[in-house]
Amino acid sequence: NLALLLADTKRPLDEVPFLNQLIRHHPSHVKGLILLGDIYINHMKNLDEAEKCYRSILHYDPHNTQGLHNLCVVFVERKRLAKAAACLQYAQRLAPAEDYIGRHLQIVLARLQKINKLPESAPERKLAYEDYDPLEFKLPQDRPSHKSRKRS
Repeated sequence: NLALLLADTKRPLDEVPFLNQLIRHHPSHVKGLILLGDIYINHMKNLDEAEKCYRSILHYDPHNTQGLHNLCVVFVERKRLAKAAACLQYAQRLAPAEDYIGRHLQIVLARLQKINKLPESAPERKLAYEDYDPLEFKLPQDRPSHKSRKRS
């Protein structure tokens, strides 16, 4: 609770030790993970730790829209725009009423469209598609099924 109080005092870096302690004792504390991830991304510029927080949220609550959206933001910050677009499309399917997700998706798609006009060898284009797995952010029913062959 001290971390939540410090959040109200606009002293985010002071919150980190308390939030880490909270997460150690309650690893599925979504609000604490959101706060910690936000501090890592916005104040400490530590994208690796922010990603860990958001992935942890999704481990405990796979359909947590805020955690998923924030993970998508990490991909945008890393300039992994193809991965960010897939992530935001997934988030939009999970929460179609959340307008901000649709707006952010349109921004990322516009940036990706511009990057796709660059030569394939352009560093910006390579970075946009780095680590991209088209199946990472698909609902189970959207994944291609592999029919097992019958043995003769």
